[in-house]
Parts: sequence; C-alpha cells; structure tokens
Amino acid sequence: MLPVILLCINVELALINTSSYNTVVRAKKQEVTMAENYDVSIKLVKNNKPCHSGHQVGDEWLWHDKTPAEMCFAAYNAILPFIQVLKFGGNFPWQNDPDIITVSCPDPEVVNVFEIKRTPEKKEKVQNYDVLIKLIGKNKDNPCSQGHIIGDEWIWSGRTPEKLCPSAYEAILSSVLVLKYGGQFPWQKDPDVLMATCPDTNVGNRFEIRRIPGK
Repeated sequence: MLPVILLCINVELALINTSSYNTVVRAKKQEVTMAENYDVSIKLVKNNKPCHSGHQVGDEWLWHDKTPAEMCFAAYNAILPFIQVLKFGGNFPWQNDPDIITVSCPDPEVVNVFEIKRTPEKKEKVQNYDVLIKLIGKNKDNPCSQGHIIGDEWIWSGRTPEKLCPSAYEAILSSVLVLKYGGQFPWQKDPDVLMATCPDTNVGNRFEIRRIPGK
C-alpha cells in the first residue's frame, strides 16, 4: 500500500502546484490587461472675449462617462478626444504635467481655453505609439460609399491618414487617440486592440484599431 499512498500524495501535490500555477498565470494576465479609469475635471481658465454660450472663466464640469450638463456643444466636441485620453490612462507627449492639458474651443473670436485634469493624478508619462487601422468586415453586404473594401489599411502616426472616409475617421478618432497615447478602455480584451464601427448603418464597416508595437 505504501507505493500507492505515495503516488496519491504526488498526484495531489502536482494538482496543487498546477492549480497554483494557473492562478498565478491568470492573475498576471489580469494585471497586464487591467485598464486604468479616472475622473476628469474640465475648467474654463481664460478667453479673449465673452463666450457666446455664456460660459465664464472659472466654470467647471466633472466628466465621468456621460456628457456634462449645459456645456457648449462645439467646445465639447473639440475637447472630447483629449478628455478620453486622460480618462483612460494616456497622456500627450507635449504635456508638461502628464495629468493636465489645456485645449481651446474652435471659436476664433472667443477662444475659450479649458484645463483638463485627471483625478486622481497618475504622475507618470506613458509611451507614444503608432496605430494601425484595418477594415476587417462589415455588418451588411452593401458596397461602401467611399469605396473601402475589406483588407484596407491605414497607419496613424499623428496626422490624418490618406483617403479614409471622413465620417468613419470622426467616429473612430477618440479610440485611435487613446491607443496611440498609451491609454486603454476598460472593455478591451486585448489592451492593444480595439474594434469600432463606422456610422453608416447601410454598410457598418468594422475597423480593427491596433497599437504598434504593443505595450
């Protein structure tokens, strides 16, 4: 009976070791793919003239996951990509403080300048990447009005890619920026890859957005 008992003990130890190893691997994988998620405050810090929307220097908004109340739509559209990069753990290479960036509204007469601040502060800069945009499928079997076909690719290094549908580009820009400037959305299964769809419901081009090289 002794050899059988020893064999049982060895098997049990092997199972324990395997279970521990798998637990460690899963924990490490979760650690690698864990996304950072912050609150972002928006504050109007200066302007050249009184704002046409009635905003005043000192006005503040807190951005969680939904649009802040009573903010000028044009200003919000202009600063949203910058908000999302900070919110999801990224930063821009020209920031002196990785947690703060200033962005202006598009009104050339008023030029409202907003301070966008991440809380809690991260206090470290992350790497800057290129981004590969690839058309990998579509939701409906209709031709794209811009002539895009499955397999089309674009590299985004900081300037607009050539001959990409402007509506698709506008729809995916925030996602591209978050990956380019070192951030990650909480719903990403792969921290370096994100899927996005164009707004054309008759086609529904599906784009794979990939950070290169990966983190």
